[in-house]
Amino acid sequence: MSKQRTIHNALPIVAAAYAEKFGVKINIGGDTAYTDGKSINIPNVPHDYPHMDVLWGYLAHEAAHVRFTDFSVPRRRGIHADLSNILEDCRIERGMIHAYPGTSTTLNEVARYMAQAGHYQHPTVESSPAMVLEAYCLYWLQTKAVGQTVLQPFLDSAKTALEGVFPRGVVVRLNALLRKAVSTQSTAEVISLTEEIMKMLEEEKEKDQDQNQDQDQNQDQDQDQDQDQDQGQGSSQGDQSDDSSQDEGGNDTKGQSSKSSDEDDEDDEDDEEGDSGDSGDSGDSDDSSNSSNSSDSGDSDDSSNSSDSGDSDDSSNSSDSGDSDDSSNSSDSGDSDDSSNSSNSGDSSNSSSKNSGGSKSASEVIQSVLDAQDDELLGDARDLLKDELKSSSDQSGDASYQTVRSAIDLPKHDGGNLLSEVKGTTSKVRSQLYGLVQASQRTDRRTSRSGKRLDSKSLHRVVSGDSRVFRSASVKRKPNTAVHILVDMSGSMIYRDSHKVAREAALALALSLESIQGVNPAVTFFMGIYGDSIYSAVKHGESVVKNAGKFLVEPNGTTPMAEAIWYSAFELSKTKEDRKMMVVITDGAPDQPAPTEAVIDLCKNSDIDLAGIGIGPSSVAQYIPNSILIDDVQDLKKTLFGLMAQSLSLS
Repeated sequence: MSKQRTIHNALPIVAAAYAEKFGVKINIGGDTAYTDGKSINIPNVPHDYPHMDVLWGYLAHEAAHVRFTDFSVPRRRGIHADLSNILEDCRIERGMIHAYPGTSTTLNEVARYMAQAGHYQHPTVESSPAMVLEAYCLYWLQTKAVGQTVLQPFLDSAKTALEGVFPRGVVVRLNALLRKAVSTQSTAEVISLTEEIMKMLEEEKEKDQDQNQDQDQNQDQDQDQDQDQDQGQGSSQGDQSDDSSQDEGGNDTKGQSSKSSDEDDEDDEDDEEGDSGDSGDSGDSDDSSNSSNSSDSGDSDDSSNSSDSGDSDDSSNSSDSGDSDDSSNSSDSGDSDDSSNSSNSGDSSNSSSKNSGGSKSASEVIQSVLDAQDDELLGDARDLLKDELKSSSDQSGDASYQTVRSAIDLPKHDGGNLLSEVKGTTSKVRSQLYGLVQASQRTDRRTSRSGKRLDSKSLHRVVSGDSRVFRSASVKRKPNTAVHILVDMSGSMIYRDSHKVAREAALALALSLESIQGVNPAVTFFMGIYGDSIYSAVKHGESVVKNAGKFLVEPNGTTPMAEAIWYSAFELSKTKEDRKMMVVITDGAPDQPAPTEAVIDLCKNSDIDLAGIGIGPSSVAQYIPNSILIDDVQDLKKTLFGLMAQSLSLS
């Protein structure tokens, strides 16, 4: 096994550190990454997964949900649920970065990687309107509010698509509502803001419908007027045919808004109501097609790109137009009802008319958002990341990884009798261990050329010119060792009273170690009962004597040794002592041999000394070679010295 694979960078240990830091529960295993609002589950991603920072960023995001999201707040399905998730993701990530500034690095790495991997989409005007709206909300919030500037190109494309698909009223009001998302303080406020967005869409849809209805009414009125004008023009067409010329003067006709720049002479006979008077030789012509000054134009009804046209219903930027309602970038257009990209419209606002594609009105576009089905929505890009983690776990995940369980504090009983029972053994074991430490602290007498105390036995050296006549002070080093004792309390320990021997041995050893300056002991019992497996009696830094009553544990359940070693390794990784030691007291084999062997190998690679104490005919030596066997607690006095020598010595 590679030395690079250690406890310190193993997924269960790092995940446990995140869980402890963020105050959440993280489980390792299974084939899916998810959170249920109470805990986070991640699959067994291999140790050489190349994007571990992305995984930690995912954990930070899900931990933010567990900490800040109220999963009891009801949400509607469809576009409402998607928008509320987008708003909530922004809120919880901002909250996580505020509480733990360091998480911004891994959260930003998630955004960078997902953008690079193609998990994020660039929306276009051809995308479904619902997808365009959601994409703009997502990229605006993640870029502007969370600070993930790597998504700026996605925001730019989403903005272009939004302005091309939706009326201006939606664009302006949506931006105002997104700014409010930055100040939301709870999931309920996020849901309320989502309702405001939905209400805004409804209002903009109704506004467009009302405007379209008004336009239809005006159009009907214009058509009636045109028919009346056509009837009145019939009697004067003969006189007009002989008086046409390119020098057209000012006329007294109704509907003329300004003179044409080409008109030099006025036509005295061209004074009928409704006649535009701008076409040269036109008989019975309402609109001229593709002509600025047509000399002979027939009975054309519709036109485009015309500089001078009569009776135009809809136009903008027209130099000479009569009765104009709407327009489309035309200098003088005739009878145009609806248009896109209009800068100046008569009675219609920019929020009405058609979308950029021209196939749907604004109200129809908005309604398609409100009625959007799942295949029209943007979806959660993190689902693709979850699928990637699952695939990596399936292909090369380490099945030996175990979730680092949280320890359950054992109840404290009166431990007076137990202390009395182990008092004699404790005293002798303490003397042995203390002697071991003292022996390792012995140093030979040394002299030096400078100092404050003369060594009388070395003064003769002065005669020969040797100035090493001062005693050198030797600093006694402390053991500086953290020791974690794991005690098997499974159901099999009840036979031959093995559980009594185990707990007495654990207490005697812990008391002895506690008395040595520089040694930091802890004691944990393990037994598998209904999903629970780890039970803490003494944590590192706590008093063993004060917690002696917690050692009165009765045997029960299975032997989850692998989980116990993972827990012990995690606890040791948090201690400040230079040396780490783990002592396992058991009567038999673990429930899961392979995972147990794997975590033991990781401990060895991490410079954690392991020692085993077998009760009776134990197989502990099969897993931990540095082990001893005892039948009674008194046997510790005979065998413990060799077991602890390496970890407590200073060499």
